[in-house]
Amino acid sequence: MTDTTLHCLALRTVRHSDRRDILTAWSRERGRIAIAMPAGASREARRRRALSAPLALFEGEVMGDPSREIASMRDFCVSPGSPALQPSPLRAMIAAFIAEVLDHALRRTEADAPMSDYLFTGARILGAMPAQNLPMFAPVFLFGLLHFAGVAPDLDGYRRGAVFDLRDARFRSSAPLHSDYLEGDACRALMALSREHYYTLLYSGNATPHSDDTPPHSGIALPDHNDTPGQHSARTESPGQHFTRTESLGRPFRPALAARREILNRLIDYYNIHVCPLDTLKSLAVLQEMANF
Repeated sequence: MTDTTLHCLALRTVRHSDRRDILTAWSRERGRIAIAMPAGASREARRRRALSAPLALFEGEVMGDPSREIASMRDFCVSPGSPALQPSPLRAMIAAFIAEVLDHALRRTEADAPMSDYLFTGARILGAMPAQNLPMFAPVFLFGLLHFAGVAPDLDGYRRGAVFDLRDARFRSSAPLHSDYLEGDACRALMALSREHYYTLLYSGNATPHSDDTPPHSGIALPDHNDTPGQHSARTESPGQHFTRTESLGRPFRPALAARREILNRLIDYYNIHVCPLDTLKSLAVLQEMANF
């Protein structure tokens, strides 16, 4: 049986024994996968841990039967554009939060090319975007992910005074009988968020020289609206995110801290209803406490 090269995005690592860790990752070729990693303080174990931090991109040769529950990987190396190549405390905390959400949300095992395009491009953008846009990456990324999860909200019914029903995923003219809905400023924030794209966060504000925490973004392609559906590409737009090569890259949506936290909390409520339970998330509280996020 021949070996297979896998291109992966790291989600989480847990200790399995004194000699082995288990890395859960999303691979372009097989979807969700578990990979055996060396534990301990050896040079190779330290190298692999550094290159497989949450949301890091890596690749290697998987040996043996693809149906094995835990795979072994050789020739382990970092992929171009991985956030692990541009470490910073805030990027690392955001990556840990996104990876924890993905670990809960991506439970199926089959490959999904459009999903992989969105995830891998998003990880590269997180590592390359200007520092001032980092606080909005998580809401924009998670909103766009809903499209690929098949549960994007229906925003066509937005009108002044309408409320958004989180359970029905659509606007209504009056409040429902339950409490899971948005109104007023929260609805306007939802519409503003729906018009954002992580490419906007990458290119807006990058006209100034790079600081130590703002790495260059060369090598990340703009979306191509002429791509064939399902073809490997940088196309990642979601409904309501009409971003093209010729559009002006204006100032990104940057709500104040309290509004940003409310947006993220309500997005998590939406995920709880339509995607998977996220009540046990640990990284969000750390992110908000340590980074004033």
